Amino acid sequence: DGSTGTPWATIAHGLSQIEAGDTLIIGDGTWNVDGVNASGSPSGYITLKSENPRGALIRSTTGNCFGGTNIRYLKIEDFDISSSVAHGIEEEM
Repeated sequence: DGSTGTPWATIAHGLSQIEAGDTLIIGDGTWNVDGVNASGSPSGYITLKSENPRGALIRSTTGNCFGGTNIRYLKIEDFDISSSVAHGIEEEM
């Protein structure tokens, strides 16, 4: 159900369950993230926050953790983000 006692298994699934203005807190550990889509709104950003600063490590094997045309109004706080290929976060205008 996404609670502390029963957390969602992936960041992608968690982002698919929340809405603009919500915060998704990610527990410590290494998380594989590739091509996640998430959109808040100008008045309600979605916040993706590591429970402990740099405790949650986001890794990508495709070179693009967060990027593409379906990401808008997303705040990413306190993560260690890297990619083995190219970009950790890609901005498209």
